[in-house]
Amino acid sequence: MIPLLSKYILRTEAATAVEYGLIVAGIALGLVVAIFFLGDTIMDLFYDDLPGLVSTP
Repeated sequence: MIPLLSKYILRTEAATAVEYGLIVAGIALGLVVAIFFLGDTIMDLFYDDLPGLVSTP
């Protein structure tokens, strides 16, 4: 029983998956925060400023 338990404890594949999951969660959180704070600025750029820059023939 002890060798089986020690073999289970020494496995690191799940730890790597958890680390990648935390990295993805951090990136997603950063994107949400950036969109939240820059959303109005980006919306103003596309809906207010951009039509004046594009001329129609």
